[in-house]
Amino acid sequence: MSVLQLNLHKSKTASAELLLALEEVSAYAALVQEPWIASGNTVAGLKSLNYDLYVPTLVSRSRTAILVKKGLKAHLLPNYSNDDLTVVVLESREGCLLLASCYMAHDMPAPPDELRRLVDMVCSSNKHLIIGTDSNAHHSVWGSPDINDRAPMMGSKHRLLLGCPYYRLARWYFDSQKHQVSRTEGATELVAQNLTWT
Repeated sequence: MSVLQLNLHKSKTASAELLLALEEVSAYAALVQEPWIASGNTVAGLKSLNYDLYVPTLVSRSRTAILVKKGLKAHLLPNYSNDDLTVVVLESREGCLLLASCYMAHDMPAPPDELRRLVDMVCSSNKHLIIGTDSNAHHSVWGSPDINDRAPMMGSKHRLLLGCPYYRLARWYFDSQKHQVSRTEGATELVAQNLTWT
């Protein structure tokens, strides 16, 4: 299973590049933070013939979205979705897999309570979870020009947050305008064994 995760920085160009990348790698899903927003708080630039777009409803501003390949049995989990968290359930004969796209604002505590609540539900059930997040953690180890107070804590907080077998994979890329974008992707142990990160 191939899953893409990235922060689009509200960019129209990045949205178009994501759609091209989805087709190129034939990914099952994309976990998106900071999508391009058109007037009226509408996520724009992510319409596709081959992917369904999931965004929380009844929010003041959408900072997350999830794209899922058409043909997969999927639905939004509205009780766990909000401005900064989108949760989609994928169902199959083998069970349920939850996909979560989370944006952790730099001026709010991390990880957010909503994500903790989601993880508690998953750990107490027979479900699996993939989390894609922009944690806004900066560290020189990842090539960032600065270190913020969130970076040293993210590893231990994720382990504490999840309390169940969990893999954490850090990815980053350099953006000439934003300088550094760090991302953290995670999956419960059973899911991680069968997952391809691209």
